[in-house]
Formats: sequence, C-alpha cells, structure tokens
Amino acid sequence: MFSTQWWRTSSAYSGTGLLSITYFMLQATSAYVTLALVSVVVLRKLKMSAFAAFSVMYFIIIFNLPAAWIWNLTGWIYIMGMKDFAGGIVIHGAAGITGLIILVRIWQEEKARGLKKSPKEIIRINHGSLTLATLLLIVGWLCFHPGNVLALNFDTMIVVFVILISGFAGMISALGTSYIVRKDTGGLLNAVNGILMGLIVITPLAGFVIPLSAFMLGIISGPLYVKAEIFFSRRKWFSDPVGLLPDHMTKGIFGIAMIAFFTQHSYTVLSGNPVLPNGFF
Repeated sequence: MFSTQWWRTSSAYSGTGLLSITYFMLQATSAYVTLALVSVVVLRKLKMSAFAAFSVMYFIIIFNLPAAWIWNLTGWIYIMGMKDFAGGIVIHGAAGITGLIILVRIWQEEKARGLKKSPKEIIRINHGSLTLATLLLIVGWLCFHPGNVLALNFDTMIVVFVILISGFAGMISALGTSYIVRKDTGGLLNAVNGILMGLIVITPLAGFVIPLSAFMLGIISGPLYVKAEIFFSRRKWFSDPVGLLPDHMTKGIFGIAMIAFFTQHSYTVLSGNPVLPNGFF
C-alpha cells in the first residue's frame, strides 16, 4: 500500500547478505515488543478474548503499515527520506498512540457507568525483581538496537556505546529533575524510569549520532519525562500503570524529531543510511 511493493525481500536484503527469514524474525520481534507495550495499559480492563482479537488486527494493520512504510526500502515514507533507526515511531510511538486511543475509549465507557475517574491498576514493586528486569531490559536493548545495523562493524559498537550513555544520562537527569520539581528523587523506580527514558529517546537515532549527542539527548529526556508524567496524571482518563504514554509515546516521537538536529552524516553512512545529512548540531 502506497509503495511499489508491499515488502521487498530477497536472498540478500539490501546488500547485507541477510536471508529474508532473518529479517522477518527481526521484524517479528519488533511487532511482539510493540504489542507487549500496549498490553500493559489494559491490565484487567479488557477480556482476554477481546485482546486476542485486537492482537491479530494490531499485527496486520497497526504495526505492519508504519513498519512497511518506514522500514521497507520501497515504502512511501522511506522514499520521502524519513528514517527511524530502531523504532521511535514504528514501535514506541505506534504503541503509545494505540494505548492512548484505547484508554480514551475505555474511559468513555467508564464515564457512562458513572465513574468520576478511570481506576488505575496498582502494581506492587519488588526492588530485587525491578533491578533484575532492568538489567534484562538493557541487555535486550543492547541486542536489538545494534541488530538494526544489519551488520557487525564499527557502527554496531558505536550503537552499543550511545545506548549505554543515553540510558545513564537519562537516569541522572530523571533523578535530578524529580528532585528539583518534587524535592524527592523518586528512588529506584524513578532511576529505572530515567534509564528507560534515555533508551527510548535514543531508539530512532542510535545509529546516527555521536556519543556526546547521546548524552545530551539522555539529559533532555529527564525533564520531558517528569513534565509528561505530570501532564498525563491530571487527565481523568489516564490509567496507564507503567507510563506507556509519558514514556514511550512522548520520547519515541521526540526522538524522531531530534534526528534533524543531532544526526552525524559519517555515522549514518556506517549504519547504512547514507542519504541523511548532518543535523544542526
């Protein structure tokens, strides 16, 4: 749809030597992660049968269309010049927007039943489990994002480096911003959210920027996270227990916008995106 081919596949994808099935598995992983993000905002709000039916439509339409338009070499948005290295829009943005629509629709039904505010599912946090989950999350990020280089080269190592830098900067920024705004750092949970913010904001441009830019983006993500969380928490329909909207949606879209400012052409060439020019910084 809106491209010369629905999806280009060949025995050597884009000259990388990857088999089509290998690239398919990478895309399937992206699709699974995206749906998993959406699932957390509907905890105990949707029947399993309804969510299963929604999942089928999600894979066919909501994930597949933007993925084909942006990541497919013949996609109409790709041809226009838009790039999304590892899923700022395709994964985080799409999941966030989908979650937003679902939450608003659920709130309409809840309001019709006389509720004054959408009830939020309380998640009890075990610090040990949270720490382990964060480590596993970082490992996953370090595997998935460098994989989008579709090669093992110098840029693959740079992607690993900028991910770690942005995550660390995001943690420091989130703790500092929270203390300035609320006079409380927020502890371990806020530190984890800060790491996540840094990881999300670097997602769409991990293969396009230098380490210093990654650090700057991580620092910027802290205030954005705190302000977005405050904004959404004031909405009556907001019952997102894990921050899909203030975290994934906001930072995914913001990261896409930052491509124009922080891209370094020499790095985009290494990651297989030679058409991207230098950004403003």
